[in-house]
Amino acid sequence: MEIILLDNRNENDWNEFCLKSSDAWFWHTTYCMNYVKHYRPEYNPIQMSFFVRENNKFIAVCPLMLENHDGNKEFSFSAFAVPSPAMSDEIGNKKQKKVLDFIFKYVDGLSKSQGVIKASFRFSPLADVYILSKGYPSNYLLKYGYLDATFNTQMLDISPDPDQLKSEIRKGHKYDINRASRMLDVHIFDAQSIDRATFELYCELHHKNAGRVTRPKITFDILYDWIKMRHAILVGTTLKGKNQFVGFSYHVVYKNGACYASACSDPDYGEMPIAHFILWESIRWLHNNSIKRFEIGWQFYGSEFHYDTSKKEYQISKFKRGFGGEQMSQIVGEKYYDPDFFEKEYMKKIKKYKAHVISGYDQEFHEK
Repeated sequence: MEIILLDNRNENDWNEFCLKSSDAWFWHTTYCMNYVKHYRPEYNPIQMSFFVRENNKFIAVCPLMLENHDGNKEFSFSAFAVPSPAMSDEIGNKKQKKVLDFIFKYVDGLSKSQGVIKASFRFSPLADVYILSKGYPSNYLLKYGYLDATFNTQMLDISPDPDQLKSEIRKGHKYDINRASRMLDVHIFDAQSIDRATFELYCELHHKNAGRVTRPKITFDILYDWIKMRHAILVGTTLKGKNQFVGFSYHVVYKNGACYASACSDPDYGEMPIAHFILWESIRWLHNNSIKRFEIGWQFYGSEFHYDTSKKEYQISKFKRGFGGEQMSQIVGEKYYDPDFFEKEYMKKIKKYKAHVISGYDQEFHEK
């Protein structure tokens, strides 16, 4: 086996491999990595992804980005975990284990030579391997010295008829959806219907909702390109009978799955259930376009040891749970190469979680 670095000459090979691998989803592709490279330029991201090749054939890919966080070098994706290696479906389980041994030995060696103090990887819940394992694949990262930092994400099976899907939605949400349908119209933009002027309206509303420009303009340009490439849709809503957009949501679409990636609404219409209406109309469109699975967002019930959850994050989680579905594990593993940095990071987590224990485990967040 040999390592072949990803570069602009073999990007097509990489993306073709991801399409065929049951381990890979959109986050593995060079399209996503290009976004990550530009999302937080202050991290000075360096592309270090690689193929594993044997007998002149690619048998695995491993996304990898070297970032600098306050002077500390880490393997991460915009400070979050890197998508885990993806194997060729043509090799068996026994061979896959040998390939993983080879990959993580290389990552360890690279960490030493580059002065990396921490590496983080995550599985992709929308990958086909998750379906085969019914959402509970083995966390093989533990074998390679990674600590478990797993949390949950909400997944909808949107293959049933929309009437059945709507029956699983929380009663209050259904009321809000019906109420919004009398006040709003929906517009869904895909590769055929999107235009730059409409996309700019989304960008402007995104900035207005956030109260600031949250990331470089080039990242929005990349999101527009994803729609044109059939890897995303933009869902907008206007006031009934008017050409005034008051909300948008953006969803990544790949293989037979979709992920709720971004949303914004006009703060001047804060009392209107815009988010409920947009998400429901998104579900209907995705179902009608043969998408089977829809990941609508990470789930937190309160502060956890690895994740200091804010009240806003809890409220967003609760809102998304109201659309039904079931929770799946978002497997994350992190490995420390510097003992002093490990101690410093975990002491921060211990102190924060100790404060939550003292306050009664965030009773104002947890559901009754």
